[in-house]
Amino acid sequence: MSRLTVILRNDVVMSQIEPLEGMKVGFFASRVRNRPTGYHASVRITLNRELLSGDLLNFEKNSQRKTLAGDAHGMMPQALKDAYGKLFLKRDLDEFCEQILPVWSSAYQAQLVAGNPDHKTEWYCPPLVMQDAATIMFGSRGGGKSMTAMTAAISMQHGISNIWNPIEIANTLYVNIERGQRSMESRIARINMALGLSAREPLLMINARGQSLDQIYDTARKSIRKHEVQAVFFDSISRTGAGNLNDNEPANLVMDTLSALCPTWVAIAHLSSPDGGKPKVFGSQMFENAADIVMRLSGDNSQPDKVGVSLEIIKANDTELGQQHVISYGFNGHGLMSIKASSLREHPDLDQKTLSNPEKIEMYISNTAETSATASEISNALDIDQSNVSKILIRHSQRFVRLPKDGKEQPYGLASHSEERR
Repeated sequence: MSRLTVILRNDVVMSQIEPLEGMKVGFFASRVRNRPTGYHASVRITLNRELLSGDLLNFEKNSQRKTLAGDAHGMMPQALKDAYGKLFLKRDLDEFCEQILPVWSSAYQAQLVAGNPDHKTEWYCPPLVMQDAATIMFGSRGGGKSMTAMTAAISMQHGISNIWNPIEIANTLYVNIERGQRSMESRIARINMALGLSAREPLLMINARGQSLDQIYDTARKSIRKHEVQAVFFDSISRTGAGNLNDNEPANLVMDTLSALCPTWVAIAHLSSPDGGKPKVFGSQMFENAADIVMRLSGDNSQPDKVGVSLEIIKANDTELGQQHVISYGFNGHGLMSIKASSLREHPDLDQKTLSNPEKIEMYISNTAETSATASEISNALDIDQSNVSKILIRHSQRFVRLPKDGKEQPYGLASHSEERR
C-alpha cells in the first residue's frame, strides 16, 4: 500500500510525509514536460517548507533521483537523518516520482462537453485582447509594439476607455524580458500621464531582461495566482531563449508555455518580410497557427509631433478578420505627451500599409478549415462587396484558383496550395 498521498494543486504535483514529529518532508514537481529524452519536471524536496534540494530532472531516471535524494538527505538535521535514513528517503522519492505523470495527467481526463449555443465572444480590449484567447501582435522594429501593449495593459487595469471602447477592467501582468527596468519605469510614467493617471501609478510587472521564458515561468505563475491576474502581456517572443524560432518544436514550446501560464495573453513578435511574400510573424508558422488572433501593427512616422499606429487582425478565431484600430501618440520635446484613438484620416499613410483586399481574401481563405471559400462567404466575412470579391478572384489568377463546384456554388482556393498538391 502506498505510503504517500499525492495530489495536484495549481499545476504542482505534491505530497508530504512526517517521518519524525514536527518535521514534515515535502515532495513537489512542477513544469512537467515531455522531452525527446523523456518526461522532465522541476522536483524539490523540502523540510517544513524550507528547501533541502531541487533539480530539473528526468524523473524516470533512477540515477537522477538517487542524486537528488542524497543531496536532500545531506541537508537534514541529524535527528531526522537518524530517524529517516537515506534509503527510506530514496524509496519515498521513487514512489512520488512514479505518481507524478498519472496525477499530473488527471487534470486532462476526457469528459462529455455540452454545446453552448448562447456563447458570445467576450473582449477585454477589442480588437486586441479577447478573453481566454492567445494574441500575437507583430510589427517592424521600433514601430510602437511595446508602447501599445503597455497602453492596453494599463487601460485594462484601470478601466480607461478613451483609447479602446468598450473596455473591460482586468488585472494585468506585464512580463518584460526585452528591456531594462529603468527604461520600463520611464515608459510607465509617460503612458500613465498620457492616460490621465498619476505618473507613479504602478503596473504589475516582471522585469527579467536576459532571462528565458522557462526561467521566469514559476515566478510568473505564482504572481498570477497571488494577484488574480486575468491577462498577461509578454515582451517579447524573440527573447524567450527557446532555441531557433524558425523551427517548429521551439515555436510550439513557446506557445504551449504561454497558454499554460494564463488563458488570456498577448505576446509581442517581430516582423518577417520575405522577398515577394506577405509580412508575417518572424519564425515558424506554428506561431500563427497556434494563436487565436494575429495582429499586424503598422506605424506612421511622417509627422514630426505624432506617431500613428494601426492594429489590424490578419488571422482570427471566433471573431472577424480585418478589424482595424488606429491610435495616435503625441510627443513633445520631453517624450510622450498624449494617447488617443485616431483614424486613417489623421494618419493617411497607414492606409497604404494595411492589407489590400486581395491580401485580406488570401488570408481569409488560408485560415478556413478547407482552405477554400466562395465569393459570397468571403464577402460576408470581410464586408467587401461581393461583385468586387468576384472580380479580385478572377483577375488575381496568380493568387486564386477555381476549385470543383459544390452544386451551384463556385469555391476558390489558393494557387500556392494548388501547386503544392501537384
